[in-house]
Amino acid sequence: MNILKKLFGYIWILWYAILFIGMFLLFYPFFGLLLISDKTYFYADRLRKIWGRITSYLGLMIPIIRYEQKIDTKKQYIYCANHISYLDIVLCGSFLPTFNFFMAKMELSKLPLFRIWFKTLDVPVKRESL
Repeated sequence: MNILKKLFGYIWILWYAILFIGMFLLFYPFFGLLLISDKTYFYADRLRKIWGRITSYLGLMIPIIRYEQKIDTKKQYIYCANHISYLDIVLCGSFLPTFNFFMAKMELSKLPLFRIWFKTLDVPVKRESL
């Protein structure tokens, strides 16, 4: 039973990795067009949410969302997620109703697929720097 559970876990991880990268590559040209101008950053964030939701649902991750308070989408907020897994990034970015920027470790800005975000919308952070 335990071996079967592990096997299904590895199959799901492989499926989700292929899905994540494949969907990202499919959307990438549109991200590139929307990140050319700061006037269209809002739409790039919206498209990132659509990408994340599609990826989440196809990856069989259907979140249950409960808010302690109503979020006013016209206000600015700082969300601080305590990572349980890498999936937190996709889920938070996709299901928060506000226009989002991310702060993330500098190393992510060196990955070719994510570089476009860190040159425009998101903020790379040197973790060892005060």
